[in-house]
Amino acid sequence: MEREYRVLSNIWRSYPLAPRAFHYCDVPDVMGKPFFVMERRHGHVIRREWPRELSSPDAKVKVAESLVDGLADLHLVDPKEAGVADLGHPEGFVERQIAGWTRRWAAAATREVPDMEVVARLLGSSVPGPERTTILHNDYKLDNTMVGGDGSLVAVFDWDMATRGDPLVDVGTLLAYWAQASDPTYPVFGAQAVAIGEVMSKTGVRDRYSQRTGLDLSGIAYFEALALFRIAVIIEQIYARFVAGQTSDERFAAFEPLAPILAAASRSLLEG
Repeated sequence: MEREYRVLSNIWRSYPLAPRAFHYCDVPDVMGKPFFVMERRHGHVIRREWPRELSSPDAKVKVAESLVDGLADLHLVDPKEAGVADLGHPEGFVERQIAGWTRRWAAAATREVPDMEVVARLLGSSVPGPERTTILHNDYKLDNTMVGGDGSLVAVFDWDMATRGDPLVDVGTLLAYWAQASDPTYPVFGAQAVAIGEVMSKTGVRDRYSQRTGLDLSGIAYFEALALFRIAVIIEQIYARFVAGQTSDERFAAFEPLAPILAAASRSLLEG
């Protein structure tokens, strides 16, 4: 909470899609837990279906383009000018991500998934050096944004994991969730949320982002694989709670096949 407040109270000047945070309070007597007051934005948060106002092909394309441009523009912001030059520790960021998510998988796994072990090894053996260090949102995807009636982004939310590091980490996350019908991960993402990949291809995403930022995306498969590995762990953590009886919500039973699907897709990307 405090981290998100610190980011939003600074970067709104340099990145207008970030709502301004006005006040942070950590006094437990007020609400029982820390909170901050944030600027309100108006629009649509798109999750399981397209809002009627954005149901036309042109509006959907605008949403897809704005989503890519919003990420590119974030990565063009100078962290020092935005007041977050001391955010996170970019050196070794990817290596720490791999190590951390590997440990979490070992703690959460309800069965053996050999592809997860292979992916962890492949990720750790060939970490690319960053072309640039930028502000990372670290969970950038469609339903963490808000769009206006014309399909343009009006806000980016959920900055609690924001840091500095290789911008391709964010691009990999966006692509991992960018469901196309031909993707092996479509049953995980496209069947559960708006399939933005039906509006713009992943190739279109890569080309648009690269043209806007000037960054080389020739190695982006590594970062999409990293994102799928991370998401597989998160899903398994939720499923493990169901298996352990910590939740009785039967919807979580459907999570059982998801980590293996994501792990296989991640391995495929890494092995070319």
